[in-house]
Amino acid sequence: MPAVNLASLSPSSQESIISTLQSHHSSSKPYTRLASRGLVFVHPNKSLDLFNDSTSKEYALQTKIDKDSSTITAGRHEDAHVFDLAASAYYHLVRHEEDQSILLR
Repeated sequence: MPAVNLASLSPSSQESIISTLQSHHSSSKPYTRLASRGLVFVHPNKSLDLFNDSTSKEYALQTKIDKDSSTITAGRHEDAHVFDLAASAYYHLVRHEEDQSILLR
């Protein structure tokens, strides 16, 4: 099974990164984590249910922010997703009162 987070690849090589991205792509998982606050997206060239309103609401309902313990919980979602990245940015905005930016390229 390929790594969920590219930063956890050991040893990290061009081949292992490409293999992980190809595996996620062929499994209809276009997102791959790049460390804790980064995300790689490989366009799936097909329609997926990952980008609809119900998925967005599911992430919003399952994301819990515990300000006292400085943790954010994204419910049952272990796969990388842009909604998870947005929840993390919101957490850091609320907890640390610092502006956050999400760069898309």
